[in-house]
Amino acid sequence: MEFVSSDGSTDMSAFWTPAEEGYTEVDCLADLLPRTITEALLPESNHPDKYKLYQPYLRMTRRLLGDEPSFYPILTLSRVAINTHVGLFARMFGCPEIDMRLPNQLSPSNRQIAFVTASETFDCDYCIAHAHCFGDMMRGSKPSQARRGAKKEFSVRTADEVAVQQFSKQAVRRPYVEAEVGPTLDELSREVKGHVGARALESAKAIIAFAGALNTVMDIQGVTLEPGAQSYAIDVKGDENWVPNDHHFNPSEEALKRIKEPEQEQGALSGTFSNMKDLMKTMPSAMSAMKFEASKLYHKIPRSREKLDRWVENRLGMRRSLFFKNIHNVEIKRAFCFGLRENVFADVNCQSGEHRAWTLAERIRFLYQFATVTGSEELQDIAVDIYRRFLWRKNAQQDLENFVEGTGVGLTMRAIVGQKLTIAVAEKMDNISPLLVAQLVNVCEPEAILELASMLSFFEMWRRMSLLFLINDSY
Repeated sequence: MEFVSSDGSTDMSAFWTPAEEGYTEVDCLADLLPRTITEALLPESNHPDKYKLYQPYLRMTRRLLGDEPSFYPILTLSRVAINTHVGLFARMFGCPEIDMRLPNQLSPSNRQIAFVTASETFDCDYCIAHAHCFGDMMRGSKPSQARRGAKKEFSVRTADEVAVQQFSKQAVRRPYVEAEVGPTLDELSREVKGHVGARALESAKAIIAFAGALNTVMDIQGVTLEPGAQSYAIDVKGDENWVPNDHHFNPSEEALKRIKEPEQEQGALSGTFSNMKDLMKTMPSAMSAMKFEASKLYHKIPRSREKLDRWVENRLGMRRSLFFKNIHNVEIKRAFCFGLRENVFADVNCQSGEHRAWTLAERIRFLYQFATVTGSEELQDIAVDIYRRFLWRKNAQQDLENFVEGTGVGLTMRAIVGQKLTIAVAEKMDNISPLLVAQLVNVCEPEAILELASMLSFFEMWRRMSLLFLINDSY
């Protein structure tokens, strides 16, 4: 098979491997290569002036986390990646409903338990630290709560918290298989529903699914932990041996300092006033974000359950959209449609005139590859259907199998490196080695790398939603 680069070159120098030359990565001075995509793209990173549009999200995240997130300068290199992140975050985490204490919603503590458990099971150090710092709009970030006298330790005590934890841990298995012992996922789902109710169960499912997207996109980038989040997470876990691996660890002196309790803690009344003051400061940001989403991000995404069901059915087919019909929360349904449009169908039937770094054929090939490695037959079948219907390929199944086996015709170098990243992500995040990072940066433009990272994160969210919402827990 002849490999052709995007510029027509057949030069294979970017694809040599140490094994082919009889050397190991150490022999090839792999330690001199950038360890992460974040490190490799640092020279290309955006100045804050370039992402002023997203400042409201930075301020709101700081309120929930205690730190301004470090990944914006890199993630904003792709409009698809940053829009996917900010467009999914609040809806999938249920921020408005949970933070404002609306009735029948998942409690803030259960939301954190779902986030922590999913991230620890997936083993994303960056998200583990964030999950421990994650607070809620009424009380601020966990570090700010601790400074105002709240207890810092993370614990699971009540029956509903235990149920959410067990459900979250089981749902993250990949490839998914039922545990050899213990309750099934269906049984765990019913148990959570019995404790917190159907609406709150949907919130838990959405959080578990979106945690997969966060874990994936942050681990692909190898995002450096913010100092405060890292220190707080190490402190809360209470385990000297838990140190984020080098891929994510922030070795700066500031990050290694332990967060100390203030000499004089604020009283309950002053702490309440401080939190309310902080909350009011984020209201303008929240209003700006809502306006941006309504006019830009979610423009033309339907608003009713019936229209959303038809929207998805037109793209995935009636049989492949059954999981979607089991979702009752309209904002979760809209979030999935938004993610699907941004990462898969953006330029199909003139839905968007905006440029995409990867063609529809390439996007569907990556979806099929991801589904194959993660053992998701549902996503495999969907990929074949999309490939056949929207690209008019009669031999869709065979074409996609050829891509997986590396026997396709006319594959570009960037597509092959994209396939390597897809396989590494689907198998184990640690497989994103310095050598793979170097290949990506050598062959793909920054926008394409981040767009693919966004795609893969959405695929993982989609895989989990299909799994979790095929369990019919109707109200």
